[in-house]
Amino acid sequence: MAVVEIKAARSIAVRADPDRVWQLLVSPAIWSLKARAFMFAVPGADRLCLWVGSTVSGLPANGMYEVAADDSARSVMFQEPAPSRHFYRLAVCPGRRGKVKVHIEVARYTSRLRADVVETATRAGLVRWLSRIQAVAEHRRPAPGDVISAEVQRLCLQVPRQPKDWVSVTETAVIRADPSAVWAAVSAPHFVPASPSTPVACGYVPGTPVGQPGEMQYFVERSEDGALTSQAVAVSAMTDHLEAIAHRVRPPYDQRRYRVSADGGQAKLEMTWTGPPGPAGASRELVAAGLRAVLSHHKAALEDTAEPDS
Repeated sequence: MAVVEIKAARSIAVRADPDRVWQLLVSPAIWSLKARAFMFAVPGADRLCLWVGSTVSGLPANGMYEVAADDSARSVMFQEPAPSRHFYRLAVCPGRRGKVKVHIEVARYTSRLRADVVETATRAGLVRWLSRIQAVAEHRRPAPGDVISAEVQRLCLQVPRQPKDWVSVTETAVIRADPSAVWAAVSAPHFVPASPSTPVACGYVPGTPVGQPGEMQYFVERSEDGALTSQAVAVSAMTDHLEAIAHRVRPPYDQRRYRVSADGGQAKLEMTWTGPPGPAGASRELVAAGLRAVLSHHKAALEDTAEPDS
């Protein structure tokens, strides 16, 4: 399908201190003024920002930008990692009569069939975004915070209705360890073992409750071809009985259920994946193998830790 480039640019005059406006534009919090979204700098990952929030169609999603700021030019670029060419450039420019000008330009790429819709939505979105930036810079609207808002958090916890053809795959392991230790290991942010990708960073989305429903975790990896990828996972349910249900905050919103229970002085760890079937059912065995790899990793790590020193 043919892909077309859509470019748009808009500016607005702002009566505010140029330094204050620049600090607003270069902050990840600027994304909270763009749409129902929250962006934060990824700790330990130079110039990377991850966002969670709404797509144009209103569905929960997440993504990532590489950020390049030029303080001397007062210009900042938010660029999706390669191979994407999608970017936003925000700048503070000299204005007239004691004002400064905030300028935003964007490049997006979409199918020819959706080009008109995307272009209209993009231009309208720039107008709204600039208006909100102006209101904050002129002290007519509160500045965006550095933690996720309740609105965006609620959005990310929404799970679209599952299609009837989705399948579930369950794998179980018995681990010689205390159930609470097993739960602590599986519920904390961690990377899947034996993945061909290189871990970059993982953690909790700022402002979400750790160990409670509403918790959100993020993961950034570098694939074998060098491309950066990201995902966010939201916990929609968690009980005191060491059980949780989580889903990815992007299509297809596949889910995982984690359950830890006591089993004769040991711990029984059960993992269930629910999601769309692959061609000819191929995904079922691939998912089962992936779950077994995760279970084997936790079993080896936890049983080694639980063994007494000789």
